[in-house]
Amino acid sequence: YKDSRGVLRAILTKATVLGYDASLTDTRKLEAGKKAPTIEAHLKFRSRNHGPTDELISALTGIKGLRSIRVTKEEDE
Repeated sequence: YKDSRGVLRAILTKATVLGYDASLTDTRKLEAGKKAPTIEAHLKFRSRNHGPTDELISALTGIKGLRSIRVTKEEDE
């Protein structure tokens, strides 16, 4: 996402409204020399109602400034 535009806040708010607990596990700055650098963030989402993530992914794709989403599954512990 583009830094300093409230994108991370929007992601966390949207996830919370849809019934997900979200945690930020890692970030790094990409394209750091630009006016608004791109941030790569790794987030973990857990559904409080154990529903599918399709609704969450669909909602997140509509957030302005969010450049891409990659979904991975956590291996069973």
